[in-house]
Amino acid sequence: MVSLRRLIGAAAVSCAVALAQGTSALAQTIEPPKLVTSAEVAYPEGAHGDGVVRLLLLVIEDGTVLSAATEEGEEPFASAAASAARGFRYAPATRGGKPVRARIRIEVRFTEPTPPPEDDPTLAPQAAAPKWASEPDEEVRVRGVRVEPGRTASLGRAEVREIPGVFGDPFRAVEVLPGVTPIVSGLPFFFIRGAPPGNVGYFLDGVRVPVLFHVGAGPSVVHPALIERVDLYPGGYPARFGRYAGGIVAGETGPPSTEVRGEGNLRLFDAGALVEAPFDGGRGAALAGGRYSYTAALLTQLSPDTTLKYWDYQGRVGYDVTPRDRISVFSFGSYDFLGERTATTTLTGFETEFHRIDVRYDRRFGDAGSLRTAVTLGLDRTRVQDDRFVRSRLLGTRTEFEQRVHPDVVFRAGTDLLLESFEVETGTDPFGPSVARIAAQFPSRDDLTFGVRADAVVLASRRFELVPGVRSDVFTSSGASAVGVDPRLATRTTLGEKTKLLSRRWGSRTKRRPSSFRCRAFSRADCAAACSARCKRA
Repeated sequence: MVSLRRLIGAAAVSCAVALAQGTSALAQTIEPPKLVTSAEVAYPEGAHGDGVVRLLLLVIEDGTVLSAATEEGEEPFASAAASAARGFRYAPATRGGKPVRARIRIEVRFTEPTPPPEDDPTLAPQAAAPKWASEPDEEVRVRGVRVEPGRTASLGRAEVREIPGVFGDPFRAVEVLPGVTPIVSGLPFFFIRGAPPGNVGYFLDGVRVPVLFHVGAGPSVVHPALIERVDLYPGGYPARFGRYAGGIVAGETGPPSTEVRGEGNLRLFDAGALVEAPFDGGRGAALAGGRYSYTAALLTQLSPDTTLKYWDYQGRVGYDVTPRDRISVFSFGSYDFLGERTATTTLTGFETEFHRIDVRYDRRFGDAGSLRTAVTLGLDRTRVQDDRFVRSRLLGTRTEFEQRVHPDVVFRAGTDLLLESFEVETGTDPFGPSVARIAAQFPSRDDLTFGVRADAVVLASRRFELVPGVRSDVFTSSGASAVGVDPRLATRTTLGEKTKLLSRRWGSRTKRRPSSFRCRAFSRADCAAACSARCKRA
């Protein structure tokens, strides 16, 4: 029998559907989709070498493939696999005997066909080889995430579980990456290649957050089961990020689940849980999760003078209005407190909280493009003295567009608008003599920032990728305004089978970022002395 490599250099497809293992007495039997057509995919014309493509398929009630999204793979293999997968036909998934939608992952392997041997007139003709066919194995293989130019590392849950000391937490795993230096005080910040924490940006699904993990070497502010991957950009990040002079840490949440799932953890310091369930035949899904720390009670036994506590929450609801349109709401927040008890009161060393609500509309243009429009509401609150807080309220909108304009070119563009309001809350007598002084030192203000960006991912050859782009931001604050334009250029070169990525990035030497909420009445030396004293107390 001649293998598929010699016949058409095609790909064997393996697919699986992850189903819930435990069912209650009221649960209905769930059957995964079964492929009923050929799984052969032709080797793309003009390609060279072997390739692996991982796809996420949406199989609807009649067994057809509505969408095939590429999760991993390079061109031209990715386009060939997605195009062929859209023609697959399945026996649909069923719940209790009724057809339902299902998302499944398949893997397509391409093997370069062996050139046919030259004809030898001295040899007799050989009989035709029998046709080869195979059913896909029920198996899911995850080989990682496609690396974008400029990205030092991309950590998925599978890799994070193998890193000792991070307890399966993707955000905590960032600390062990090259160029990242955590603060030894236990505060939830770190330096990236020398850039101080104030110049490092933290994002979750494109939403800016003030911290990524809890105080005192605590876990991340989002349950690990919700995070699909975390990307680190130590500098020269893509055009979709901006307004920071240092690096970027960006987390991405996973897609909605098509079956009921849950995860819980109980540790010496805290307890957490997450549960997600689909509804309306899989068109929608709801998720809830959170974590609570009982560290304060534990530290009381070990160090009566120290108190530490934290909690967080997450909630997400999404619904497919049409096969190509989805509306979702994602809400999450966090609280941290670190203090020192005295005979009469508790001195605050660190206290902060934040809350976010992100309302999104996603539109898919087949498998070649997508559009996301989102509105974000946020509240940040940080204690600066025992009875005074700095409060920041934000309202933001963003639009993200992506379109494959050519098999070797992907165009990306977007805009974002952010309105922030800063003010100081005082717990003292509103008519006391210190109120006017505080108002003069920390004047309230409103900041408006608008940005627009565009870039293109160009596959110049099988081993060379080029990403030119540009970003422009407009900053306004207290009657002043400034404009920044940052060109970007990145390259990605494949070196070999295993060690195959070499990324370089060129851009503007000047990075623009909004002004900070500062005290006008203190000098730089006074502020440095105050910060030093507060850090020592923490």
